[in-house]
Formats: sequence, C-alpha cells, structure tokens
Amino acid sequence: MAELAPKLKFVANPALWGTYLQGGIRQVEEGDYTAITSGSPISAETPFRTTEELAAQSLFALEAHLEEFIPYNWSKISWGAALELYREGEQTGRQYPAATWSIDFLAVDQNTNELVVIELKRGQTSDASVGQVLRYINWIKKNLAKPDQNVRGIIVASEIDDALRYAVTGLPNISA
Repeated sequence: MAELAPKLKFVANPALWGTYLQGGIRQVEEGDYTAITSGSPISAETPFRTTEELAAQSLFALEAHLEEFIPYNWSKISWGAALELYREGEQTGRQYPAATWSIDFLAVDQNTNELVVIELKRGQTSDASVGQVLRYINWIKKNLAKPDQNVRGIIVASEIDDALRYAVTGLPNISA
C-alpha cells in the first residue's frame, strides 16, 4: 500500500495513507478504483464467497452512507448539545487525522467550547469501542485541545450491547 498511496488522488498525504482507509472512503475516482483493484474492477456479477462476507460488506457500506449523510444533515441531528463540525483552515472535523488513526467526526460544543469526538460503529458494538474513543480523546487532549479545554466522546451505533453500557457507566466524558 505504501507504494500505491502516492498514486491515488484521494490520498492527500501518502505518509499517512492509513488514515484515508479507516473510515468511509468517498468520491474515489475511476482511476484510483482501478489502481486499487489492480485493474480488475469488481462487477455486480462477482459472487461473494459467504453470507458473512456479504453481511460485512453491507455493514461497511451502511457506515459509509451514514458518514456521508451526517455532514449534510448535521443541523437536523440531535446531538444533545449545540455541536458544530470542527474546522481549522482547510481541515474539517470529518475523518479528522489523529496520528495514524482517523476520527470519524470531531466537533465543538458551541455552549461549552468542549471538543467532541464522534465515533460511528456499524452493527452491534462492544466495550472495545470505549477504548478506541478514549484513545482519540486523549490524543486530542495532548495534541489539539487548549490546556483548560475539555474533550468528550459520543459513540453512535445502531445497537448498544450490555458490554458497552457497562463500559461507559461512570465515564462522564463518553456517551453512547
């Protein structure tokens, strides 16, 4: 992938190519698609090997569509606070690069000035999502937040399991 990344138009920084592949990839041009698939585009007739593979691909597509839907409908979503998508120059809070990771959405609470990490999880989640969000929160605290600025997280999932409920209990800076 390190050899392929510099050739792809949607990868703005080839040194951090992994961050461009972690979330939903959008607007991949035909040339990039062909390069990624090694010139062998997948057609609608290509069979999937198992039902599990089809389900996994469908869940990934749903998360990608949700990621596309959210920015266009941001003001209509009830986040529980007046959140605005983070913006710093040309960089927006969508797929915000954090070290070698990519945060789905980074927002600012307009009332408290807190930075808010929003992580989308496809399908049922587990308490492992909490560790991921905590990693993002602490990276933002160390690298972006002002010394007195609070950072919190929101996990967005279609279903929330007991493991996640127990994991966020007592954590005042994460909600699911």
